[in-house]
Amino acid sequence: MLKKYLILILFLFFFTATSKSNDFDDLIELYDQQILGEDALYNSLKKINEEFNSDQFDKLFNLFTNGVISKDDLLTALISKIPNTESVMTEKSSSDTSVKEFNITSCKGNSDVCSLMNKFFVEYEMNGSVMKLINHNFLDEPDVVSVVPRKQYYNNDGSFSEIIDIKVKSGRVLKMSIKGLIKDNDFLINFYSLKTGGKEVSSGNFD
Repeated sequence: MLKKYLILILFLFFFTATSKSNDFDDLIELYDQQILGEDALYNSLKKINEEFNSDQFDKLFNLFTNGVISKDDLLTALISKIPNTESVMTEKSSSDTSVKEFNITSCKGNSDVCSLMNKFFVEYEMNGSVMKLINHNFLDEPDVVSVVPRKQYYNNDGSFSEIIDIKVKSGRVLKMSIKGLIKDNDFLINFYSLKTGGKEVSSGNFD
């Protein structure tokens, strides 16, 4: 009985932290799209973020709205205040963690876009069967202002995909779909597709 209660507590703790992280992300995205006003964003973020005191939160929010820090900086600061579930969950052994870097090796589509894409790499970590983007060099391109992972998909056949938002200085948000496979405690990233306005502008392979 005690074991069941502990499992339930851990699940609720993890679910609450994850929900907060997604709420922060969604609210700021609505603000970016000018659907949500500054006052509404402030009140909503403050309401769901109880870890900051009022003075800390006001300073952070003012830095964001004045353009001193980016949306990614704000998200990082907010999420860093969410209790760390990893310290509560059972730690996995190092043998369960694998890190790999993948470079874009082929590209088709818009030639100008392809000349940029062929410079990029992604680095993923697999912990158990969970994938996480831990490094990339998209921000080396001066026109790129933010890179935000949005959604992940795990399928029964071992295929994996992740949607990443790449925002450029013009204000456009490019949707990058990264795909791969997970099998026998190993993984690979092998394909990407880049879209803007719902239209694919390039696609290619990782190696």
